Amino acid sequence: MPVNKPHLEFHRVDMSTGWSTPPGYPPGIEQKILAGALDEERRSGSRTACCALRQECSRPRPSSMNIGKRCI
Repeated sequence: MPVNKPHLEFHRVDMSTGWSTPPGYPPGIEQKILAGALDEERRSGSRTACCALRQECSRPRPSSMNIGKRCI
């Protein structure tokens, strides 16, 4: 299966724009799609994304993960 993404190496990424909350995720969890051609209906293709957990994330950590921050 060929990978349908541009071959991009060592380029600058604008980390201040392009973030969105993926469908079904709570506010505070965001993704920035970097490259790819993912056909979600056919469940084929590929995607490269950067994910971020923001301070406003309201999902508590499991009690077994007593690390200090509240988001997972």
